[in-house]
Amino acid sequence: QQQQHQQPPVVDPEKLDVQQQEMESLAAIYGEDFETICAQPPLRFRVLFRSGAAPGHDVFPCLTVELPPAYPECAPKLRVGGLRQALRVAREAESALIEQLQDRLGREAEALVGSEMVFSLLDIMQDWLRSAPAGAAADVAAAAA
Repeated sequence: QQQQHQQPPVVDPEKLDVQQQEMESLAAIYGEDFETICAQPPLRFRVLFRSGAAPGHDVFPCLTVELPPAYPECAPKLRVGGLRQALRVAREAESALIEQLQDRLGREAEALVGSEMVFSLLDIMQDWLRSAPAGAAADVAAAAA
């Protein structure tokens, strides 16, 4: 039985260049709120939303992004985190809020396939954090009751 070695993903050099340029632009825009997780394909990074946190908290909402080798011809992989502590919601409410936000981001990402989209997705998350959580958390709590 032959052992299979996992090969690194094959990335089109032009797509990789686009991905790296987008990542560098986002790092410049978000500064200390941008964290590179993996600088080799598939590229991964996290953006913190300090303005989305409750005052006095040091846990911030964040979006972790992974750019698959085919990006931007496919949607990035997205993971929302830090909502429960930052927004002071119950664990049950956090799950519903994450699902709601990830669904919205996923729909937008699918609509933007073919173009660079991460900044637009980050902007959508920022707007959502500004407006939805108070009402959304109340709606989730009412629905759970």
